[in-house]
Amino acid sequence: MGKLPYETIIAAIQGDKGAIEEVLKEYDAYITELSTFEIIGPDMRKHTIASEDAKQEIQEKLILALPKLRGLKK
Repeated sequence: MGKLPYETIIAAIQGDKGAIEEVLKEYDAYITELSTFEIIGPDMRKHTIASEDAKQEIQEKLILALPKLRGLKK
């Protein structure tokens, strides 16, 4: 992950849709990793499952948390 410009973070906190998209793009790989699970199938082998529902839920929580960030608003 690179570093998002301060201005982008402030804009995302203020609800700018483009900035929010940049934040989501920046953290996409991490969110995908968090929403990927290993399960044991009926064949007793490990299977890796990427849950799109879990990914969307994490993204939604990130979006909802942005306006609650303190100390960054101008």
